[in-house]
Amino acid sequence: LKIDSTQHSFEKVIEGSIRQFFFNEQENLIYAIEYVTSDILVINNDFKVERRIPVKINHMTGISMYKDHIIIMSSSNDNFVFLNKKTENIDETINFGDKSNSGQGLHHINDCWLHEDNLYFSYFSRSGFWRNDIYDGGISVLELSNRKITDILHNLFQPHTPMIINNSLHFFESTLGKFYTSSHDQPFQGNGFLRGLDMFDDNYIIGQSETLYMSRAKSLNHIILNSGIYVYNHQSKLTRFFDTSGIKNIHCLRINRFK
Repeated sequence: LKIDSTQHSFEKVIEGSIRQFFFNEQENLIYAIEYVTSDILVINNDFKVERRIPVKINHMTGISMYKDHIIIMSSSNDNFVFLNKKTENIDETINFGDKSNSGQGLHHINDCWLHEDNLYFSYFSRSGFWRNDIYDGGISVLELSNRKITDILHNLFQPHTPMIINNSLHFFESTLGKFYTSSHDQPFQGNGFLRGLDMFDDNYIIGQSETLYMSRAKSLNHIILNSGIYVYNHQSKLTRFFDTSGIKNIHCLRINRFK
């Protein structure tokens, strides 16, 4: 997406069903999840796929990198897979909860964010009963130094996109359109499904999907059906919305970090 004042345009540079992606600034590469083919795409700064790493893990959602491993989250098995970057073999798998490996995504872990030695991640249900309309979602931390999981936020409604920005945890309650800049500060609310976040200067860049779980957004006065990108200035409280008609779901977004 290119924005010039109030004008904008967007262009598809890679074909596929891409979920979360990770900028590896040391290698100047993007590692991205291809959800349908179950591959990891390695993308260069010309936005060309240099290679595909076939992993055949069902329902890959979150991705990050830590030392010599690519960390992949499976929302169907609710576990973390540590893929060796050199051998491309699985070295370790860590389960999230009692209902991991059901193949049904009963906890539905989704997005993640690496901060120092901690992997923050979000999920729909700690108990595993979200498919029965019991939404006890939250955000937890996988401490990579000791592989311990610590729950930090509870009783969230379909949270996504946990990120540490300015040393504070940011996240969405996506279906409710709520954006939090800490566990107690919710400065922005949209009227659609929010997912995908980045920041430049004093501006937050927020993604909105076209339709996703909208029947559950009972607290909203109305629902925006358009997908698009919000540019929200948290100092002035001014917001501009850039429509991305033709794109159904926005999962992840980043300001271009290629050097």
